[in-house]
Amino acid sequence: MIAHRLFVSSGSGAPYTQSLARCGPDSPAIGWGIEAEDAETLPSSRQGLFQTATNWCHNLTVLSAERPGRDVPWSTLTLRRRDERAVPERGKHYVCLTLTDGDNIQWLMGNFSGGSEGGSYYGNPRRGAIPFTWGVAAEGLLELSPRTLADLLTTAKPNDDFVIYNGGGYFYPDFYGADRREDCLTLQARRLRPVMERTGIRILAFNFQDWDGEAAMRACGIFARELPGLLGILAFQYYPYSAGGGEIRWVDGVKGDRVPVVSCRYCVWAKTGRPADSTPSQVAAMLNSLPRVGERATADDFSWVLVHAWSRFREAEPQDEVSQDTAEGSSRGYDPAVWLTEGLDPAVVPVTAARLLRLIRSGITAPPRAPSHPPPPA
Repeated sequence: MIAHRLFVSSGSGAPYTQSLARCGPDSPAIGWGIEAEDAETLPSSRQGLFQTATNWCHNLTVLSAERPGRDVPWSTLTLRRRDERAVPERGKHYVCLTLTDGDNIQWLMGNFSGGSEGGSYYGNPRRGAIPFTWGVAAEGLLELSPRTLADLLTTAKPNDDFVIYNGGGYFYPDFYGADRREDCLTLQARRLRPVMERTGIRILAFNFQDWDGEAAMRACGIFARELPGLLGILAFQYYPYSAGGGEIRWVDGVKGDRVPVVSCRYCVWAKTGRPADSTPSQVAAMLNSLPRVGERATADDFSWVLVHAWSRFREAEPQDEVSQDTAEGSSRGYDPAVWLTEGLDPAVVPVTAARLLRLIRSGITAPPRAPSHPPPPA
């Protein structure tokens, strides 16, 4: 911070918001943690800035000096997957499980893969046992630690899939740049385009304040139009994550494409008191009770489920949270997701995010485009 003559702020309030206003549009806020999460992120979102969650990064100065293509080969930064067509099968319900908090760069660079907690997440020895999707801050890692992203992508197993979590960092798209004249969302989307093209990760996951509000759908439309080949957008709400209940919206993409925006239906999340958040076995039971593909597929036949990264459970019933700290016989992250799949009926099929979106695209007819209206007279 000293070397780059950066302004440093601690705590919310006037100095924080004034310092944000002095930054250029679509810039990063380095660091994290000045009171409540939304008290930090909403003001920066309104100014068209994104949070990086980098206050606990190790060796950030050294790792951020490496450049993709120069120090870290592009071949190691590309997820190579066959773009296979998927058609929903009658009598099936499809579910995608995705881990939360993929915009947390300090975690991705540390205990996500190794260290004391890596075994709960990407370092889990059972990784690859089930189709599972990992959120990654691909754009931020390319800038701050491309070696970390290379390690994740080159060690991926066939059942591992990835989504770009919150674009360049943590922000609320429905408020991004609300206090500026510049179109910060378009700047963010255009900066994200080469990241998506280079990495091959063609799915976005976004945290909204109001997941299906007018501002949120406008934001999704901007990303859909600026990102050719975008497979879909996974949408969750800051509170609660599962506010959309699995509903699907559609926005106009490139060259007549219609891009699905899929909301979170359930969360594997302990002790929130919310009916859509529960233990692995209870979420499995709720999924088993949902409709299955009939003569035609509908949104009810597909589920996107978020697995809360920090909730701990025991495998034996009742699978209740025991502590946020390490407790004997408890696990969080990948293991609870595996337990969930073990409780699914054979007709409820776990799939990756890419497959879920291809199934939705081929199985559901997108509604017609909204009619365009001429702009009002000046």
